Amino acid sequence: IDALLLSMPAVGNVAILCAMFFLVFAIFGVSFLKGTFYECDLDNESYTEDVMDLITYPRLMRDMSNAERSWLDVDSVQCNARSWNDDMIPTSRDICNCLPGGQWVKTIQQNFDNSLRG
Repeated sequence: IDALLLSMPAVGNVAILCAMFFLVFAIFGVSFLKGTFYECDLDNESYTEDVMDLITYPRLMRDMSNAERSWLDVDSVQCNARSWNDDMIPTSRDICNCLPGGQWVKTIQQNFDNSLRG
């Protein structure tokens, strides 16, 4: 029993180290992997690499070319591009929803059986 009690501070240090390790990876996952379980489902298969590049790597509205802006269907119900200003970077979801036939959908069905399917 004495050995167990004497080892508690070392076990506590290991627990703190593990908690910090998990925290770092949790912050990384939230910051860099957000949206990876969603995809842009486009009805039209003829979208070019340039369109996919804009969805993957959005940029400031003022840095978009006129051709890139012409891809966006600002009159679509699900598109809120009219509220964007030149200093805004639209999200991949925003761009996808503004493309004709574009819809932001889950790629993995969300339920308790995901671990068994993986």
